[in-house]
Amino acid sequence: MGSEDRMPLISAQNVVKDYRDGDTTVHALRGVDLVLEEGEFTALAGPSGSGKTTLLNLVGGLDTPTSGEVRIRGEVISSMHPRQLHGMRLHHIGFVFQAFNLIPVLSAQENVAFTMQLQGIPPEECRRRALEVLDQVGLAAEAGRRPAALSGGQQQRVAVARAIVTRPEIVLADEPTANLDSETGADLLDLMKHLNEEHGITFLFSTHDPMVMDYSRRLVRLHDGHIASEQRT
Repeated sequence: MGSEDRMPLISAQNVVKDYRDGDTTVHALRGVDLVLEEGEFTALAGPSGSGKTTLLNLVGGLDTPTSGEVRIRGEVISSMHPRQLHGMRLHHIGFVFQAFNLIPVLSAQENVAFTMQLQGIPPEECRRRALEVLDQVGLAAEAGRRPAALSGGQQQRVAVARAIVTRPEIVLADEPTANLDSETGADLLDLMKHLNEEHGITFLFSTHDPMVMDYSRRLVRLHDGHIASEQRT
C-alpha cells in the first residue's frame, strides 16, 4: 500500500460539539476537520473557550460529538462497544488531564503503576517501570508520597509519568506545562520529544504555553470552535 493510501492514525471529520448551559446552547466545536498521522507532535492552541480541550476529549473517546465523526485507525470511536472503547484507552492512549486526576490514596509510584496493573503487567515490573519514569521526570525521591503531599507542579509531573509509562500509541495532554516552571517544563517536553522521536509515540497537546507551541512540529490554532490556522515547522 502506498503512503498516500495509508489510513491516518486519528481523523476528525466535520465534528460539531454543542453543550447545553441552562437555556443556552454553547457551540464548542463548529465543524472541525483534523487528520493526524502516526508520529506527529502537534499542539492545539487558542484562547479559553476555543474548543481545544473539547477536541482533545473527543479524540480520546471521553466524550462524543453532537455530529460528525472521530476515527482512530479508521474506526469510528462513538460506534465502539464500551468494552472495546475502554480497551483502546487502556492499551493505546495516555492521558494528561489538566486536573491531574491522581488517586489520592495512592503514592506517586502507585499512581504511575496503576494503568500497568490494569493491563495485567506483573507487580514487580510495574513498580520498576514506575520508578524509572518518575526518575526521568525528576521525582524518584518523591515516589512514596501521596498527591496531597506534593506540589501542583509535582502532581503534574506524576500525571505525565503515568501517561507515558506504558509507551502508548497516542498521548493526549491538556495543558501539560500549566503548573511547571520553565526549566521543568522544558525538561518534560524534551522527554516527550525523545519518546516521540525514538519510539514513535504520537503527541497531541492543548496549550496556552508558547514553549509548547515552539516545541511542536505542527501548530493548529482554534478560535470559537473553528480551526483558524495551521502551520508546520
